[in-house]
Formats: sequence, structure tokens, C-alpha cells
Amino acid sequence: MTLRRRDFLNMPPALPALGGASPAWGAAPGCEPRQDDVWFINTCGVPCGPLTEAHNRSWSASRMTPQKTWQRSTIEQFFADSGDGRLTMFWVHGHRVNTHWAMTSGWWIYQGIVQACPTAPPPIRFVIFKWPSEGGGRPIPDAREKACIADQTSYKLGWFMGHIPSVSPLGLVGFSYGPRVISGALHLSAGGTLDGRTLQQRYDARCPRRVLGRRDQL
Repeated sequence: MTLRRRDFLNMPPALPALGGASPAWGAAPGCEPRQDDVWFINTCGVPCGPLTEAHNRSWSASRMTPQKTWQRSTIEQFFADSGDGRLTMFWVHGHRVNTHWAMTSGWWIYQGIVQACPTAPPPIRFVIFKWPSEGGGRPIPDAREKACIADQTSYKLGWFMGHIPSVSPLGLVGFSYGPRVISGALHLSAGGTLDGRTLQQRYDARCPRRVLGRRDQL
């Protein structure tokens, strides 16, 4: 599925802010509502240095309730529930994306995934993974700055993945700098080093993963 920024401009608003609601969330047209576990994880307040559990409160986590509204939660709760064996799929957006665009694009990617299968897929855990990519200044210097931030975000994503039990397979989807974030996180999860950083706790590399990405801009 290929989506570009102009496609989003013609789409109805999904969930423009935390606390918003959409009656269509988690339900395909003509189908019963799905029992998916949908999260919005914001890394913008997470420091760029080595992470430990002492930084858990720096992460902003919200979870979709059965009433189709966002409810504040914690990453501790996410990790506690992530060992149920269901597929955990991350959506990692690209360059010059604010919170609204992250949530809107995440909404449509999620809908596309659960509706594209000929038969209804089993319940999944879908994570919109927000990182500080908002645009500012001249495009080329800004793109270079965001490339560095994307590498920092790779460490954050890899750290986050390392706390998900290996019984739950992972899926990772991204565009633009999103695949850069994802590939860096996978490199770190395999024991590699990125910008002098390594992971002490890594997601089990033997567990199946599927990665989808596009390098072009929306």
C-alpha cells in the first residue's frame, strides 16, 4: 500500500489529539469490531543518552479504550501486556511529521493492514511510534539534523523492543526516515553498535519479524 502526503489531505480526520474518538476505529466496514490493542507511544520527552528503567516516566504512552478514546497509560503496562503472543506491529513515520500527522497516518496504515487480508487477521497490537521529526528551518540542514535524530530514535526503538517478550513476534512498518529508524533498531537488536550505542537487553533475534518500508517521502 502506497500513501502520499496529498492522499492524507483528502482523508477525513482520524484522531487529531489525545482524547479524541472515532467510531470507525478498529472496525472495517460491514465487519464486527476488532479486538486489537492500539497504542500511541511518544518518544519526544525521552533523553538521548543510555536508557534504563529509571527513564520510564519520560515515555508518553496512551492506549485506545473499548469506547474508542485515548487513555493515558504507561510503558510498564505496555510491557506487562505485550507477552500475550500476539503480533506487535510498529508504525514509524518519517521526516517533518507532527503529532497530528503521526496519528492520522498511523490510523490509515492500521486500517489498511487489518482490511487488506482476504480473511480477518487475528487480533494484533498496533503501535504508533512518534519521534521528534517536526520540520523547521531550511530543508537540507533540517533533513541532516533529522537524520541524526532518527539514529538516536533507533536506539530508543531498539531499547523498547528489547522489553517485549520474544513469544510475541514483531512487525515494523515505516516511510522516509522511518525505515532508517527501524533498520538501526534491528542492527542494535542483533548486537551491533550505532553511534557508539549498544543494547544491554535485546529483542530475541530468533523470533520472526517482518519489515516493510519506503524511503520516499509521503
